Amino acid sequence: MKGIFTFLVLCCICTFQVHASSDKTCFEVILSALDSLSWGDSSSECNNTAEVTSIYTSAKLYCTETQMTALTSNITNVNPDDLPILDPETEKSNITEPGLLEYSYFKRALRSKNASNDTKPQAKRLGWALMGYWGGIILLGILQNAWKTCFQNRHATPQLDQEQGNSARKASRQIPLLSPVSHFITTHFIIPRPFGRYTQTTFCGILARWEAIVVAGFWIVCILVSCVRYESFTGNTSTPKVSQQVWNSIATRLGILAYHCLPFLWMFAGRNNIFIWATGWSFSTFNVFHRHIARATILLAILHSIAETIRYTVNSSKYEKSLKKNWFVMGIVATVLFSLLIPLSSVWLRKRSYELFLIIHVTFNIVILYSLFIHTSKFDGEFNGYLWPLVAIWAFDRSLRVFRLIYCNLRVHLHKGLTTVSKTTVTYNPSTDVIRIDMQSDGSVLKPGPGQYYFLYQPLRLRGWENHPFTLGHYITPSDASQSRSQTSDSLAEDKQPSQTIVRTSSGPERTTLTFWVRPYDGWTRRLRDECKSQNGSCHPTLLLEGPYGHHEPLHTFDTLVMIAGGTGISAVIPYLQELVAKSGRSRVSRIEVNWVVKQKAFVDELMRGELGELVREPVVRARFWCTTATAEGSGCEKDDREGVVGVGRPSIQEIVSQVVAEEEEGGSGRVGVLVCGPAGMASGTRSAVHEAMRGGCRGISYFEETYGW
Repeated sequence: MKGIFTFLVLCCICTFQVHASSDKTCFEVILSALDSLSWGDSSSECNNTAEVTSIYTSAKLYCTETQMTALTSNITNVNPDDLPILDPETEKSNITEPGLLEYSYFKRALRSKNASNDTKPQAKRLGWALMGYWGGIILLGILQNAWKTCFQNRHATPQLDQEQGNSARKASRQIPLLSPVSHFITTHFIIPRPFGRYTQTTFCGILARWEAIVVAGFWIVCILVSCVRYESFTGNTSTPKVSQQVWNSIATRLGILAYHCLPFLWMFAGRNNIFIWATGWSFSTFNVFHRHIARATILLAILHSIAETIRYTVNSSKYEKSLKKNWFVMGIVATVLFSLLIPLSSVWLRKRSYELFLIIHVTFNIVILYSLFIHTSKFDGEFNGYLWPLVAIWAFDRSLRVFRLIYCNLRVHLHKGLTTVSKTTVTYNPSTDVIRIDMQSDGSVLKPGPGQYYFLYQPLRLRGWENHPFTLGHYITPSDASQSRSQTSDSLAEDKQPSQTIVRTSSGPERTTLTFWVRPYDGWTRRLRDECKSQNGSCHPTLLLEGPYGHHEPLHTFDTLVMIAGGTGISAVIPYLQELVAKSGRSRVSRIEVNWVVKQKAFVDELMRGELGELVREPVVRARFWCTTATAEGSGCEKDDREGVVGVGRPSIQEIVSQVVAEEEEGGSGRVGVLVCGPAGMASGTRSAVHEAMRGGCRGISYFEETYGW
């Protein structure tokens, strides 16, 4: 390279004729000395003003006047037309006379240099397309959430009496819920299942078509930026083989694209993701995005490694030597761990042993992040700008988790020191196969409400770091604790089943009681069930709360509500019923249809004696229950006119929704809100029923879905 640069300097200054005399010795010494240094702008030798100026300034200072005169006169008077053409690919003999570099070779060399220099910048520009895509999606989500909030505030008119109720319905007709364009978009792109009737439950974890569109768009962008604009041509002076040029470019580009995916991959995985609040989307939606970004990132990393392997084996013999370098080895480690995350993040493993999945996930990602720092250290921190945000995101999420834990559970007293705020009672009823968790906490700390879920820890166990999310099923605040206490006393007088609600005593501090209903499966919930069974159905473990998380849906802005729950999904319904009943006469809701599908009728009986009973007896509430394990009448599933209808089997969700919509359209086209919390099949069926209603022309219907399972 240094010898070539010497030749290029001579060509760029129009060459000078070398004489056999000693006049040229001074200049050659200076040129050789200065050329051995590393100059800043090594990518443009012909215009390296610093180096060329240094050469001639030094020559003018140290060389004699005779030498400089001979040199400058030869440079000035030389005629390029008199010089022979020099082609480095064919010229083999020692050059003793000046020559002019062949123009076609110069153009190819320049193109080769530009292509090599532009590989990384171009990959970074294409990587910004990936980041820009997710940035645009998030921006649209924020704008949509802001518009929805303003629209909901406009429709939150209280319905104080029948006359005002009729006025509200008239207003609903005058100001339709959606404009024709919005209605078309919502009907055909937002609400439907990914592939309509051809998708029975989920597709790759996706329930809604809009999520499928976003994911498909990401994959399309990812494929495009991975495949377009590769600069390869015959005659490249630095890399003659076209295949070698392509593999080199692929290796560089795919590695950089994978780095561009990392910030959103980390951000979307956190439970304290600020975009959840900004967009109003659920954690499950971001989890879907996280999984697909992860798959794309892993695929890019694997292909990057394959291209680098070909680059270091087929196109050169550097592979064995590179294995002795840390940056090379850590790149292999990162790729291997990334690849293992695919089978170790499968649905099968998450369902069988979520704790094991979580341990592997966290451990692998810490090692991967460290490996990436080492892998790109050879570039002197050029790619650290993609990695340090991951550390910041992870630290922010974990710090906020710890803060929530301390805030919800611990208090520092001057004389008592550090004390635990929460008190827990856990009961298990074999007839319902449901665990009930009642947690009391400081009434001034927690502000429970509908749509919330909390993570529960059991810190005094060997795996005390384990935590699991559960939907808040019922709550009692200090303001209504006395009323809850009187209702509990009546319930206990009627039946001794373990369905009592834990409330504060009259002489104690004001407390807030949170209730969770949990179906025991494997892992922590099974161990908690076994602990209850070993202590006659009830125990008092030390549990800690982290939360609240979730969204409060604006159900109070609708005239009619249809609530559909499956099993312990009733947890999402009861808090909204509490809020709406408390606001009775001060919201526009005039009718609430509760439809609960459950395996055991004993679960229905237990809640009807407790939290659900008084709520469904309200005039605006109509409740219907179905037992899926019963096969015929006389099995305990019979009609009860006082507290609702208990049926056998599974209801037709399509008929439930279509009947309510038809009645509302006949009575004045009031706004209908549909809330579902249950298994994926139930949510998919409800979504399909709402979609059919919208296709039929109903513009006053909205769909809300609470996540069931993680």
